[in-house]
Amino acid sequence: MSTEVVGFEKINDTYESCPNFRNIFTVLRNGLTHEIDDFLLEDGYLFRSRKLCIPRNSLRKFLVWKLHAGGLVGHFGWNKTNEAVEHRFHWPSVKKDVARLVG
Repeated sequence: MSTEVVGFEKINDTYESCPNFRNIFTVLRNGLTHEIDDFLLEDGYLFRSRKLCIPRNSLRKFLVWKLHAGGLVGHFGWNKTNEAVEHRFHWPSVKKDVARLVG
């Protein structure tokens, strides 16, 4: 049984078109430098401060809902959900997106 999340294999295909990450992705992909402002490109995936950068697409909503409602303990509130998302992932509007989806 596979535990792969549908969409993760496509993340690196969408960095180039994402307004949040296209510039930094292009610079790092072209090999001009290995790391910029805590951004690092590894195996085609962009990280900031060891958190996976999530491009602007439906995967953001999926991840918020998965961390909000996942597990056996029921739904987390905004604070716990935001903490869980920010611990693992990075995108500029994460707090606003979590508040919109969970709040």
